[in-house]
Amino acid sequence: MSGDEAVTSALDAMRRILQEVRVTNRVVEQQLGLSGAQLFVLEELAREPASSLNDLAARTATRHSSVSTVVARLVELGFVSRVVAREDARRVQLAITARARRLLVDAPPSAQARLLTAARALPAAQLGQLAEGLQAWCTGFTALQRLPATRKRRVAAVGRR
Repeated sequence: MSGDEAVTSALDAMRRILQEVRVTNRVVEQQLGLSGAQLFVLEELAREPASSLNDLAARTATRHSSVSTVVARLVELGFVSRVVAREDARRVQLAITARARRLLVDAPPSAQARLLTAARALPAAQLGQLAEGLQAWCTGFTALQRLPATRKRRVAAVGRR
C-alpha cells in the first residue's frame, strides 16, 4: 500500500468509527435520554459493580475525572447507587439500580463497549501497533492546532511533498 493509499485507508477507517459513534450516541440519547458515556458506564456496572471510581475508570479505559462526572450524573438520575463496602467502610462501591437494569433491557450496546470489545479482540502486537500509531497521529494532529496560522500552512505544504 502506498503512502497516499495508507492515508486514505486510515482516514476512511477513522471516519467510519466516528460516524458509528455519532449515530449510536444519537440513538441512545433519543431512546434512553442518556449520553453514550452514561450508557457505557451502566453497561460496565451491570456486568459487575465497581469497588471504586478508580476500578470503574480502569474497566472503562477512561480518566478518573471523566468517569466521576458521569457517575455523579447517573447517581442524580437514580441509575447508580453508592454503597459502603462491607469489607471496608472507608470505600464506596458503585452499583446500578433496578431502574437502570430495566432501562438496559432494551438499550442498544454502547459504541464505547463495542470499541473496547473490538480492540481487546486484536492480537496484542497489532493492538500495540495501533495504539502507537494513533498516539503519534493524535500528537501530530493536536500540535497543528497550536501552531500559528502561517506555520500551519508551511507544515501542511511540506507534508504534501
